[in-house]
Amino acid sequence: MNKGIKRPAKATIRAVTTLVVLLLLLLVATPAAAGLGFTGNFYRYGFVLERGTTSEGIEAYVTIINTDAQPVNVKMKTETPPGVTITMPETDFALEPNVQKRLDVVVEVSPAAKLGEYTLTVSAESYREGSGIMVAGGGMQQATLKIVKPQANRLPIIGGVIGGMVIFVGALILILKKTRWFRVSRRKA
Repeated sequence: MNKGIKRPAKATIRAVTTLVVLLLLLLVATPAAAGLGFTGNFYRYGFVLERGTTSEGIEAYVTIINTDAQPVNVKMKTETPPGVTITMPETDFALEPNVQKRLDVVVEVSPAAKLGEYTLTVSAESYREGSGIMVAGGGMQQATLKIVKPQANRLPIIGGVIGGMVIFVGALILILKKTRWFRVSRRKA
């Protein structure tokens, strides 16, 4: 045996072995979380909206997928700055196993919202009811929002960033509106 190499003390070997065994037991004893897939294109957008407009007409969405073998309930949550709301067709729903649900996301900016750049968050949390409520998994996506001043005697500015391409819709809206490819954002009355 080489005398230059020290052997670890028996106490150190026992401590490391005990720690490894405890970690393995902890991993085995932890119940598996429900498989909740969260996808969509919301995270790709850099919304540019005027005060008093919505992103209606821009196809932003999230898709929730239950990859678990049991049904789960899903609660959608949003985080926005004051004066901004995110609406979706449903915010609390049940998903059967291996089923997905697409939710269109509309960003609405009130006339009183402050100008600036913000981060918007859409998240999903799955849970099961039984003997109490058990949170089973979740996911989230974030997008950016830039609120700009309305311009008098101009069409509303609607824009976004998709896959690195900046898209602003203004004068083109008249052409696209006639072809019904695009819906104009609407100002609140």
